[in-house]
Amino acid sequence: MKSNFYYLFFVFALLLAGCNTDNLEESPDTLQLSERSADRPFKVRSAGSFNVVEPDVCAPLAQIILEGSGNGTHIGLFDVYITWCDDFAGTTIQNGIVTAANGDELYFYVTGFGIDDDGEFGEYTFEGGTGRFEDSYGFLKLYNLVEFTGPGVGTYSNQGEGFINY
Repeated sequence: MKSNFYYLFFVFALLLAGCNTDNLEESPDTLQLSERSADRPFKVRSAGSFNVVEPDVCAPLAQIILEGSGNGTHIGLFDVYITWCDDFAGTTIQNGIVTAANGDELYFYVTGFGIDDDGEFGEYTFEGGTGRFEDSYGFLKLYNLVEFTGPGVGTYSNQGEGFINY
């Protein structure tokens, strides 16, 4: 009889110790924020076309529009739209929007360019968006291949990796 009492007491003590009120007080929003705290590896591959257009947001710089599509980790299939302003003497401004298949948007801008053993690359910073990317940030090193198919028009393909936090 005494052993049954100790057994029941032990089980009851385990049940009480296993109950943690902290989990009960967390809202779904709090749980989502804790899940967002990790930088995640981010890889993308895309291709599309570009053309020089009459500047409307870049004047007096030249304006180039890039449009394409691709696939990336954490975003899946996406479309991309980039406005590239350039004076071809050192001033370059690129801003873009990546739109996931579900409509969530991820905003980015170029922070630099370079060349290494793997080729020419651009460095891109992500800041904000819509949907699950509303408070996102990240970085991407993107290697580009460009082919001119006529005066001021052409195609591009790229691939790269970095990280994203959302």
